Amino acid sequence: MTVKNFPLSEPVLQALQTSLSPERFSTYLRASDGHQEQALRLYTRNTALSAAFYGPLQGLEIAVRNALHRELPARFGPGGFEKPSGFRSLSVIPSFV
Repeated sequence: MTVKNFPLSEPVLQALQTSLSPERFSTYLRASDGHQEQALRLYTRNTALSAAFYGPLQGLEIAVRNALHRELPARFGPGGFEKPSGFRSLSVIPSFV
């Protein structure tokens, strides 16, 4: 994964910090020992890494959803798993579901 560096002037640093919120930015500031530019570069790399996982996670979500749709009717009957009482019969599902 390659992240292209770009110039970060003081006004750009301040604008980015404001848009990210102090709470969010503080995580990256701590990781970079308080260096603002390095913190923003960490944030950019984290964003790129998160984007790289989006496609595989989307595929996994679809595969799990399709497997559940295929297998749950065997347990609950056609459409039975869609009824709120259906999942309560499973011992691994909390009672508040």
